[in-house]
Amino acid sequence: MSSEVGPTFVPGDPIMYIVQFTCKANVRTVLAVFVAEESGYEVVLEGEVEKKEKARDARLQTALLKQPGDPPDDPKPGTYHLRRLEVHTHAGRTLDFDNPPEGGFYLVEEPTDLPVRTHVGWALPEWHPGNAPGRR
Repeated sequence: MSSEVGPTFVPGDPIMYIVQFTCKANVRTVLAVFVAEESGYEVVLEGEVEKKEKARDARLQTALLKQPGDPPDDPKPGTYHLRRLEVHTHAGRTLDFDNPPEGGFYLVEEPTDLPVRTHVGWALPEWHPGNAPGRR
């Protein structure tokens, strides 16, 4: 795998993407659609603009995009590329980016490596007779 596409995720990982842009309009939300080149499966990320700063005659705005709801139970492995990046303004307009970035991410099948035990112990309630003071 080439490191040029982006990070690698496994099922259950939160996929998050930061978008910083300038726009004269006040933007409410940002939406990104990534498509798997192998299956055509889409991963949609969205988020609200969390930060706005003045930038000459526009606004420098930042949004953290995430998958809405819980990650899907059966994500499709593959190489995902950004295919659409758009903003939704406070007035209700949808605007596409004129220079969307290239790149994406990998989604691999869930690893089947066996867990490696690092520590085990009992967690006794404070009232339990076997729980010595200072021990949890």
